[in-house]
Amino acid sequence: MVTLRNVPKYYSHEVYERFNNRMSHYALRSQIMAYYNSLRALLEDFPTIRNTFFMIGQPQEKKGLRDSKEGLKTDLRSFQPRPSCLLSADGKVFLNLWFIPQPSEVLILFKTLPEKAAFRALQLTLRLTASLHDIVAYLCSFAKLGNCPACFESPLSPNPLRGDWGGTEGIGSELEELQKMIDSLPNPQDPSQVAQALLLRREVLFLQFDAAVRHQIRRTFLAAGNVSAYQSVTDGMHHGLPPMSSSLVKSLFSSQLGLPQPLDPRSLQAVVLFPWRAFMEDDGPFPVMCSSPDTLEYNMQVG
Repeated sequence: MVTLRNVPKYYSHEVYERFNNRMSHYALRSQIMAYYNSLRALLEDFPTIRNTFFMIGQPQEKKGLRDSKEGLKTDLRSFQPRPSCLLSADGKVFLNLWFIPQPSEVLILFKTLPEKAAFRALQLTLRLTASLHDIVAYLCSFAKLGNCPACFESPLSPNPLRGDWGGTEGIGSELEELQKMIDSLPNPQDPSQVAQALLLRREVLFLQFDAAVRHQIRRTFLAAGNVSAYQSVTDGMHHGLPPMSSSLVKSLFSSQLGLPQPLDPRSLQAVVLFPWRAFMEDDGPFPVMCSSPDTLEYNMQVG
């Protein structure tokens, strides 16, 4: 019989830390799977791009020497074959951005590593996956703007990686440039450097789209005397553009427990000194919910 006398009033710090680490691992894995599932769904509308640039993992796929850092060979002219891993088994070497694993593989990623090393490797995986997903989603959504779906089902042109006009050829050209950017890094096998480069590329794409909608498109409509189109874009951009930006979305709860000035919620100092407050300041009114990675095309259409 359980009584109040034998129920522990508190747990040790080690128990809380172990529980927190385990939940962090689960959260990271779920977000990684969400991004990969969304990426796989995006590429279903662009099968030629998927088959040309990406490697889709198979259930219970066996890894060999070619899938490790020892088997890594850089060939700027070819996207395949490459290692069927994003990172090496120890999470310290970047291998192949274009590999999309099965969800079952994500569940066992870095399971053999110590907790802290596994957490770092999962964090790097999420940073890489999230940026790649958003870049590909942007390119696919941009290609669909003003185009019929049927035009993306035809094969690529005889020179698929040289298109600069948009559409399917534009996606291929951008993905090739992305790989060239990675290969030109000081250390292209450092996952932190690759993650930072991908994040910057993502930010540049979104800022270009934001500037085009806010200024160039509206200015063009005004110059043509199309006031209704100008007003439609103006109304839509207030709904579509903010979710695509990196602006803070404060939590409802943070109004009562804000960060001391002049700390910035995204600064390392704020995260170290006030981790929960910084998290609440930066993650909106429902911070526990995982944001959906599938809303980019809708936001671009609205914007």
